[in-house]
Amino acid sequence: MRIHLLTSRGLRAHSFTFPLRVFARGLKQAGIHVRLFYRHDAPRLTACDVLGVVSDYFGIRHLIARQHEVVQFLERSRERVGALLWFDVTAGTGTLFEPAFAVVDLYAKKQLLRDRTLYKTPYFEREYHLHYFYENYGEHLAALGEKARIVNHRGLEDWEIERFKVSWNLGLGDYNTFWGRGRGLRPYWPLARFARGASNPGNPDRSVDVSYRVATKYLFPAVPFHRLELRRLLKELDQQRDDTSIHSEGRLPYRAYKKELEQTSIAPSPFGWGEICWRDFEVFLSGALLLKPAMDHLETWPAYFEEDVTYVAHRWDFADFQAKIVQLLDDPARRRVIARAGYDRYRASLSAEEEFAHRLTDLIHESLRVRAC
Repeated sequence: MRIHLLTSRGLRAHSFTFPLRVFARGLKQAGIHVRLFYRHDAPRLTACDVLGVVSDYFGIRHLIARQHEVVQFLERSRERVGALLWFDVTAGTGTLFEPAFAVVDLYAKKQLLRDRTLYKTPYFEREYHLHYFYENYGEHLAALGEKARIVNHRGLEDWEIERFKVSWNLGLGDYNTFWGRGRGLRPYWPLARFARGASNPGNPDRSVDVSYRVATKYLFPAVPFHRLELRRLLKELDQQRDDTSIHSEGRLPYRAYKKELEQTSIAPSPFGWGEICWRDFEVFLSGALLLKPAMDHLETWPAYFEEDVTYVAHRWDFADFQAKIVQLLDDPARRRVIARAGYDRYRASLSAEEEFAHRLTDLIHESLRVRAC
Protein backbone atom coordinates (compact mmCIF):
# COMPACT_ATOMS: atom_id res chain seq x y z
CA MET A 1 0.00 0.00 0.00
CA ARG A 2 1.58 3.27 -1.11
CA ILE A 3 0.56 6.44 0.69
CA HIS A 4 1.92 9.81 -0.38
CA LEU A 5 1.69 12.79 1.92
CA LEU A 6 1.74 16.40 0.72
CA THR A 7 3.09 18.45 3.59
CA SER A 8 5.15 21.51 4.50
CA ARG A 9 8.46 21.89 6.29
CA GLY A 10 6.92 24.00 9.06
CA LEU A 11 7.24 23.10 12.73
CA ARG A 12 3.63 21.96 13.18
CA ALA A 13 3.63 19.83 10.03
CA HIS A 14 7.00 18.36 11.01
CA SER A 15 5.59 17.43 14.40
CA PHE A 16 2.75 15.60 12.67
CA THR A 17 4.96 13.70 10.19
CA PHE A 18 7.70 12.96 12.72
CA PRO A 19 6.29 9.56 13.82
CA LEU A 20 6.15 8.53 10.14
CA ARG A 21 9.94 8.84 10.15
CA VAL A 22 10.52 7.28 13.55
CA PHE A 23 8.20 4.32 12.90
CA ALA A 24 9.11 3.86 9.23
CA ARG A 25 10.34 0.30 9.77
CA GLY A 26 7.13 -0.77 11.51
CA LEU A 27 5.04 0.80 8.76
CA LYS A 28 6.94 -1.11 6.09
CA GLN A 29 6.47 -4.35 8.02
CA ALA A 30 2.74 -3.59 8.00
CA GLY A 31 2.87 -3.18 4.23
CA ILE A 32 2.62 0.61 4.22
CA HIS A 33 5.12 2.61 2.19
CA VAL A 34 5.00 6.32 3.01
CA ARG A 35 6.61 9.06 0.96
CA LEU A 36 6.55 12.76 1.79
CA PHE A 37 6.17 15.48 -0.84
CA TYR A 38 6.67 19.22 -0.41
CA ARG A 39 5.30 20.47 -3.75
CA HIS A 40 1.74 20.06 -4.99
CA ASP A 41 3.00 19.93 -8.60
CA ALA A 42 5.52 17.13 -7.96
CA PRO A 43 5.33 14.66 -10.92
CA ARG A 44 4.86 11.52 -8.79
CA LEU A 45 2.56 12.96 -6.12
CA THR A 46 -0.55 11.05 -7.21
CA ALA A 47 1.28 7.84 -8.20
CA CYS A 48 -0.03 6.11 -5.09
CA ASP A 49 -2.95 4.19 -3.63
CA VAL A 50 -3.87 6.86 -1.10
CA LEU A 51 -2.97 10.55 -1.04
CA GLY A 52 -2.92 12.49 2.20
CA VAL A 53 -2.87 16.28 2.27
CA VAL A 54 -1.61 17.98 5.43
CA SER A 55 -3.53 21.21 6.00
CA ASP A 56 -0.42 23.20 6.87
CA TYR A 57 0.87 22.78 3.32
CA PHE A 58 -1.48 25.61 2.36
CA GLY A 59 -1.56 27.56 5.62
CA ILE A 60 -4.57 29.12 7.33
CA ARG A 61 -4.46 32.38 5.34
CA HIS A 62 -4.40 30.51 2.02
CA LEU A 63 -7.25 28.29 3.14
CA ILE A 64 -9.37 31.33 3.99
CA ALA A 65 -8.50 33.62 1.07
CA ARG A 66 -8.03 31.07 -1.74
CA GLN A 67 -10.41 28.27 -0.92
CA HIS A 68 -11.42 27.76 -4.55
CA GLU A 69 -7.85 26.97 -5.63
CA VAL A 70 -7.42 24.45 -2.82
CA VAL A 71 -10.69 22.71 -3.67
CA GLN A 72 -9.75 22.53 -7.35
CA PHE A 73 -6.44 20.92 -6.44
CA LEU A 74 -8.23 18.37 -4.23
CA GLU A 75 -10.73 17.57 -6.98
CA ARG A 76 -8.00 16.97 -9.55
CA SER A 77 -6.02 14.83 -7.12
CA ARG A 78 -9.02 12.76 -6.09
CA GLU A 79 -9.55 11.57 -9.67
CA ARG A 80 -6.05 10.08 -9.79
CA VAL A 81 -5.86 8.15 -6.51
CA GLY A 82 -7.73 5.36 -4.78
CA ALA A 83 -8.62 7.55 -1.80
CA LEU A 84 -7.97 11.08 -0.58
CA LEU A 85 -7.40 12.06 3.06
CA TRP A 86 -7.30 15.54 4.53
CA PHE A 87 -5.05 15.70 7.60
CA ASP A 88 -6.11 18.70 9.65
CA VAL A 89 -3.15 19.54 11.90
CA THR A 90 -4.54 22.72 13.48
CA ALA A 91 -4.17 23.08 17.23
CA GLY A 92 -7.65 22.45 18.60
CA THR A 93 -10.81 20.46 18.10
CA GLY A 94 -12.22 23.20 15.85
CA THR A 95 -10.59 25.28 13.06
CA LEU A 96 -12.08 23.27 10.21
CA PHE A 97 -11.55 23.67 6.48
CA GLU A 98 -15.17 23.01 5.63
CA PRO A 99 -14.88 22.95 1.80
CA ALA A 100 -12.74 19.80 2.06
CA PHE A 101 -15.63 17.62 3.26
CA ALA A 102 -17.30 17.58 -0.15
CA VAL A 103 -14.11 16.36 -1.86
CA VAL A 104 -12.07 14.15 0.45
CA ASP A 105 -12.94 10.61 1.51
CA LEU A 106 -11.84 11.14 5.10
CA TYR A 107 -11.23 14.22 7.25
CA ALA A 108 -8.64 13.18 9.84
CA LYS A 109 -7.93 15.47 12.78
CA LYS A 110 -5.49 15.26 15.71
CA GLN A 111 -8.29 15.65 18.25
CA LEU A 112 -12.05 15.84 17.96
CA LEU A 113 -14.95 16.83 20.16
CA ARG A 114 -16.29 13.66 21.72
CA ASP A 115 -19.84 14.87 21.20
CA ARG A 116 -19.78 15.24 17.40
CA THR A 117 -23.12 17.09 17.37
CA LEU A 118 -21.26 20.11 18.75
CA TYR A 119 -19.82 20.59 15.26
CA LYS A 120 -23.25 21.70 14.10
CA THR A 121 -22.60 25.07 15.80
CA PRO A 122 -19.99 27.70 14.80
CA TYR A 123 -17.71 29.16 17.51
CA PHE A 124 -15.85 32.40 18.03
CA GLU A 125 -12.08 32.03 17.59
CA ARG A 126 -12.83 28.68 15.95
CA GLU A 127 -12.70 26.65 19.16
CA TYR A 128 -15.29 25.22 21.55
CA HIS A 129 -13.18 25.91 24.65
CA LEU A 130 -12.43 29.52 23.67
CA HIS A 131 -16.10 30.07 22.90
CA TYR A 132 -16.82 28.94 26.46
CA PHE A 133 -14.80 31.84 27.84
CA TYR A 134 -16.58 34.30 25.55
CA GLU A 135 -19.95 33.03 26.74
CA ASN A 136 -19.08 33.18 30.44
CA TYR A 137 -16.49 35.95 30.83
CA GLY A 138 -17.39 38.46 28.13
CA GLU A 139 -16.71 41.56 30.22
CA HIS A 140 -13.29 40.33 31.32
CA LEU A 141 -12.31 39.49 27.75
CA ALA A 142 -13.46 42.88 26.47
CA ALA A 143 -10.72 44.46 28.60
CA LEU A 144 -8.07 42.39 26.82
CA GLY A 145 -9.00 42.84 23.16
CA GLU A 146 -11.57 42.51 20.43
CA LYS A 147 -13.63 39.39 19.77
CA ALA A 148 -12.43 37.42 16.77
CA ARG A 149 -14.52 36.84 13.69
CA ILE A 150 -16.20 33.46 13.26
CA VAL A 151 -13.85 31.37 11.11
CA ASN A 152 -16.09 28.32 11.22
CA HIS A 153 -18.63 30.02 8.94
CA ARG A 154 -21.33 27.43 9.47
CA GLY A 155 -22.12 24.32 11.40
CA LEU A 156 -21.48 20.94 9.78
CA GLU A 157 -24.14 18.61 8.45
CA ASP A 158 -24.48 14.98 9.51
CA TRP A 159 -22.87 13.56 6.38
CA GLU A 160 -19.84 15.80 6.92
CA ILE A 161 -19.47 14.79 10.56
CA GLU A 162 -19.45 11.16 9.42
CA ARG A 163 -16.21 11.88 7.48
CA PHE A 164 -14.33 12.58 10.74
CA LYS A 165 -11.59 10.32 12.05
CA VAL A 166 -8.97 10.88 14.75
CA SER A 167 -5.40 10.72 13.46
CA TRP A 168 -2.62 11.24 16.07
CA ASN A 169 -1.87 14.16 18.35
CA LEU A 170 1.26 16.24 18.79
CA GLY A 171 2.53 14.08 21.64
CA LEU A 172 4.33 11.93 19.08
CA GLY A 173 6.27 14.95 17.82
CA ASP A 174 9.76 15.94 18.90
CA TYR A 175 9.78 18.62 21.58
CA ASN A 176 12.86 17.65 23.48
CA THR A 177 15.80 17.52 21.11
CA PHE A 178 16.06 20.85 19.31
CA TRP A 179 14.80 24.27 20.29
CA GLY A 180 15.57 27.84 19.29
CA ARG A 181 17.92 28.00 16.32
CA GLY A 182 18.21 24.23 16.27
CA ARG A 183 14.57 23.70 15.25
CA GLY A 184 15.58 23.52 11.58
CA LEU A 185 17.49 20.31 12.32
CA ARG A 186 14.44 18.44 13.57
CA PRO A 187 13.41 16.87 10.23
CA TYR A 188 16.82 15.16 10.06
CA TRP A 189 16.86 13.78 13.59
CA PRO A 190 15.45 10.24 13.72
CA LEU A 191 16.19 9.36 17.34
CA ALA A 192 14.18 11.88 19.38
CA ARG A 193 11.99 9.09 20.71
CA PHE A 194 14.98 8.21 22.92
CA ALA A 195 14.89 11.69 24.50
CA ARG A 196 16.11 11.77 28.07
CA GLY A 197 13.32 11.69 30.61
CA ALA A 198 13.28 12.50 34.30
CA SER A 199 15.45 10.37 36.55
CA ASN A 200 12.93 10.63 39.40
CA PRO A 201 9.38 10.91 38.04
CA GLY A 202 6.96 11.67 40.84
CA ASN A 203 9.72 12.09 43.45
CA PRO A 204 8.15 14.01 46.36
CA ASP A 205 11.43 15.70 47.29
CA ARG A 206 11.34 18.35 44.57
CA SER A 207 12.35 21.91 45.39
CA VAL A 208 9.57 23.69 43.39
CA ASP A 209 5.98 23.03 44.43
CA VAL A 210 4.31 24.65 41.40
CA SER A 211 5.84 25.86 38.13
CA TYR A 212 3.73 27.88 35.71
CA ARG A 213 5.86 29.49 32.98
CA VAL A 214 3.46 30.16 30.11
CA ALA A 215 3.01 32.76 27.39
CA THR A 216 0.12 35.20 27.80
CA LYS A 217 0.46 37.43 24.71
CA TYR A 218 -2.02 36.37 22.03
CA LEU A 219 -3.80 38.27 19.30
CA PHE A 220 -7.31 37.56 20.58
CA PRO A 221 -8.37 37.67 24.25
CA ALA A 222 -9.81 34.26 25.12
CA VAL A 223 -6.42 32.53 25.40
CA PRO A 224 -4.61 35.15 27.52
CA PHE A 225 -7.68 35.56 29.75
CA HIS A 226 -7.59 31.92 30.76
CA ARG A 227 -3.84 31.91 31.30
CA LEU A 228 -3.76 35.18 33.23
CA GLU A 229 -6.56 34.01 35.49
CA LEU A 230 -4.58 30.93 36.49
CA ARG A 231 -1.55 33.13 37.22
CA ARG A 232 -3.70 35.42 39.40
CA LEU A 233 -4.99 32.45 41.37
CA LEU A 234 -1.47 31.12 41.85
CA LYS A 235 -0.26 34.48 43.16
CA GLU A 236 -3.18 34.54 45.58
CA LEU A 237 -2.34 31.02 46.76
CA ASP A 238 1.33 31.94 47.14
CA GLN A 239 0.39 34.79 49.47
CA GLN A 240 -1.77 32.47 51.56
CA ARG A 241 0.86 29.75 52.00
CA ASP A 242 4.27 30.86 53.26
CA ASP A 243 5.72 27.38 52.95
CA THR A 244 4.82 26.88 49.26
CA SER A 245 7.24 27.52 46.39
CA ILE A 246 5.33 28.80 43.35
CA HIS A 247 7.13 30.03 40.21
CA SER A 248 4.71 31.81 37.88
CA GLU A 249 6.48 34.96 36.67
CA GLY A 250 9.04 35.56 33.96
CA ARG A 251 10.47 33.51 31.13
CA LEU A 252 13.44 31.15 31.25
CA PRO A 253 15.81 29.89 28.57
CA TYR A 254 14.52 26.52 27.42
CA ARG A 255 17.18 24.45 29.19
CA ALA A 256 16.58 26.31 32.45
CA TYR A 257 12.83 25.84 31.98
CA LYS A 258 13.27 22.08 31.54
CA LYS A 259 15.55 21.93 34.56
CA GLU A 260 12.96 23.73 36.66
CA LEU A 261 10.23 21.32 35.55
CA GLU A 262 12.42 18.39 36.62
CA GLN A 263 12.45 19.91 40.12
CA THR A 264 8.71 20.66 40.11
CA SER A 265 5.93 18.74 41.84
CA ILE A 266 2.87 20.23 40.09
CA ALA A 267 2.81 21.93 36.67
CA PRO A 268 -0.47 23.51 35.50
CA SER A 269 -0.86 23.48 31.72
CA PRO A 270 -3.67 25.71 30.43
CA PHE A 271 -5.42 25.56 27.10
CA GLY A 272 -3.89 27.53 24.23
CA TRP A 273 -5.26 27.93 20.70
CA GLY A 274 -6.03 24.26 21.19
CA GLU A 275 -6.56 22.13 24.25
CA ILE A 276 -3.43 19.99 23.85
CA CYS A 277 -0.18 21.92 24.24
CA TRP A 278 3.53 21.21 23.96
CA ARG A 279 3.79 21.94 27.67
CA ASP A 280 1.68 18.86 28.45
CA PHE A 281 4.38 16.58 27.13
CA GLU A 282 7.23 18.59 28.60
CA VAL A 283 5.51 18.10 31.96
CA PHE A 284 5.01 14.36 31.40
CA LEU A 285 8.65 13.95 30.40
CA SER A 286 9.87 15.95 33.42
CA GLY A 287 8.12 13.66 35.87
CA ALA A 288 6.01 16.47 37.35
CA LEU A 289 2.26 16.08 37.86
CA LEU A 290 0.16 17.58 35.09
CA LEU A 291 -2.75 19.78 36.26
CA LYS A 292 -4.99 20.75 33.38
CA PRO A 293 -8.53 21.90 32.55
CA ALA A 294 -10.81 18.89 32.20
CA MET A 295 -10.17 17.09 28.92
CA ASP A 296 -13.15 14.72 28.89
CA HIS A 297 -14.82 16.71 26.10
CA LEU A 298 -12.34 15.56 23.46
CA GLU A 299 -11.18 12.35 21.81
CA THR A 300 -7.57 11.95 20.77
CA TRP A 301 -4.83 9.38 20.19
CA PRO A 302 -2.59 8.42 21.92
CA ALA A 303 -4.94 8.64 24.89
CA TYR A 304 -2.62 10.44 27.28
CA PHE A 305 -5.25 12.28 29.29
CA GLU A 306 -6.99 9.98 31.78
CA GLU A 307 -8.38 11.96 34.68
CA ASP A 308 -6.91 11.09 38.11
CA VAL A 309 -4.73 8.46 36.45
CA THR A 310 -2.24 10.34 34.25
CA TYR A 311 -3.28 13.91 35.09
CA VAL A 312 -5.48 15.87 37.47
CA ALA A 313 -8.30 17.97 36.02
CA HIS A 314 -9.68 21.27 37.25
CA ARG A 315 -12.92 22.95 36.21
CA TRP A 316 -13.03 25.34 33.26
CA ASP A 317 -14.45 28.05 35.53
CA PHE A 318 -11.37 27.76 37.82
CA ALA A 319 -13.59 27.22 40.89
CA ASP A 320 -11.55 24.28 42.20
CA PHE A 321 -8.11 25.25 40.85
CA GLN A 322 -6.55 26.36 44.13
CA ALA A 323 -8.20 23.54 46.09
CA LYS A 324 -6.80 20.92 43.70
CA ILE A 325 -3.26 22.27 44.20
CA VAL A 326 -3.61 22.28 47.99
CA GLN A 327 -4.95 18.73 47.98
CA LEU A 328 -2.06 17.53 45.82
CA LEU A 329 0.56 19.30 47.92
CA ASP A 330 -0.88 17.67 51.03
CA ASP A 331 -0.95 14.20 49.46
CA PRO A 332 2.53 13.39 48.10
CA ALA A 333 1.71 9.69 47.68
CA ARG A 334 -1.17 10.39 45.29
CA ARG A 335 0.87 13.03 43.51
CA ARG A 336 3.71 10.58 42.98
CA VAL A 337 1.46 7.83 41.58
CA ILE A 338 -0.25 10.11 39.05
CA ALA A 339 2.98 11.81 37.96
CA ARG A 340 4.62 8.43 37.44
CA ALA A 341 1.64 7.13 35.44
CA GLY A 342 1.69 10.18 33.15
CA TYR A 343 5.43 9.78 32.62
CA ASP A 344 5.16 6.05 31.89
CA ARG A 345 2.26 6.40 29.45
CA TYR A 346 3.95 9.15 27.51
CA ARG A 347 7.29 7.33 27.31
CA ALA A 348 5.57 4.14 26.19
CA SER A 349 3.89 5.96 23.30
CA LEU A 350 7.27 7.05 21.91
CA SER A 351 8.12 3.45 21.05
CA ALA A 352 4.60 2.24 20.18
CA GLU A 353 5.55 1.33 16.61
CA GLU A 354 2.99 -1.41 16.12
CA GLU A 355 0.13 0.67 17.54
CA PHE A 356 1.00 3.57 15.27
CA ALA A 357 1.08 1.29 12.23
CA HIS A 358 -2.41 0.04 13.17
CA ARG A 359 -3.65 3.61 13.51
CA LEU A 360 -2.45 4.60 10.05
CA THR A 361 -3.66 1.33 8.53
CA ASP A 362 -7.15 1.92 9.91
CA LEU A 363 -7.23 5.43 8.42
CA ILE A 364 -6.16 4.11 5.02
CA HIS A 365 -8.66 1.26 4.99
CA GLU A 366 -11.50 3.52 6.14
CA SER A 367 -10.76 6.02 3.37
CA LEU A 368 -10.79 3.23 0.80
CA ARG A 369 -14.05 1.90 2.23
CA VAL A 370 -15.69 5.33 1.96
CA ARG A 371 -14.50 5.66 -1.64
CA ALA A 372 -15.90 2.24 -2.51
CA CYS A 373 -19.31 3.30 -1.17
